[in-house]
Amino acid sequence: MKVKDIMTKEVIFVGADDSITDVSKTLVKNRIHAVPVMEKGKVVGIITETDFFTKGSVGIHLPTYIEFLKDKKAHTHVHNAEQWKIEALLNAKACDIMSSPCITIEQDADADEFFGLLKGRKLSSVPVVDEKNELVGIITLADIIGLIRVS
Repeated sequence: MKVKDIMTKEVIFVGADDSITDVSKTLVKNRIHAVPVMEKGKVVGIITETDFFTKGSVGIHLPTYIEFLKDKKAHTHVHNAEQWKIEALLNAKACDIMSSPCITIEQDADADEFFGLLKGRKLSSVPVVDEKNELVGIITLADIIGLIRVS
């Protein structure tokens, strides 16, 4: 079986300059776990749900935290030396948190190659490209589970 036989063909994607708050809303609205990041028609990265959380025990959801900072105008209440850090966070873009370079798979690849990526790289979503390296789909663990349910 080929990747193109399994993949989702209607891909939701974001731009590299989209705000991380908008990217988060895209994931929630469309009930997806990952989204390719595009720039000039090419896949330049991928953002997954886990990219939105700070690492460690605190576990802050960045888009929620950013909205809180914007609402409270926190950058106006801190010392000038710290203002630039808050402003950088308020202006964070998809390109700031995406995983790049993005691992992709060709649409004519065998499904076994995708299984290898799932196992070896611990990925659950991989953008699918054609011979010109243009985005034509996305294949996810959910697509594979869908095959099992159909069988």
